[in-house]
Amino acid sequence: MENSEMPITVAIFGFIMSSSFLIAGAWAFLFSLRDIRRGRASKSWPTTTGKITFSGIKKVSDSEGTFYFPDISYEYSVDGVTYLSDAIHFGPARGFAFPSSARKRASKYTVGMPVTVYYNPEDPNIAVL
Repeated sequence: MENSEMPITVAIFGFIMSSSFLIAGAWAFLFSLRDIRRGRASKSWPTTTGKITFSGIKKVSDSEGTFYFPDISYEYSVDGVTYLSDAIHFGPARGFAFPSSARKRASKYTVGMPVTVYYNPEDPNIAVL
C-alpha cells in the first residue's frame, strides 16, 4: 500500500527550516535598516577630531573564498572620555579579492593621522568616520 502523504516529521522539519530562514532574513533586514538609519543620522551628529591608531588589512577566508578588508582603528575623545572604534562606515564591510585593493583603501588612513569622527550624542561609543 502506497502512502502519498508526507510523513509528519518531514513536514515539521520543512516548517522549522523555512521559519529559520525567514527569521534570519528578517534579522538581517532589521540590521540593514539600523545601519541605514545610523548612516543618515550620523550626517547631523557632532564631530570631534580623532587619531588613527592602526591601519592594515585583514584576510578572511570562508566557503565563498578569501577576501581582504581594510582594518582601521582610531581613538577620539568626547567630554574628556577617550573612545576607540573601527567603524569607517555603517553597514557591512567591503571586502576585496586582492590584498593590494584593500591596502590601497587602508592607505587613506595612516597611523597618527587626524580624522573627523562623527559620534552619536546619546551614546558617544557609537561613531563613524
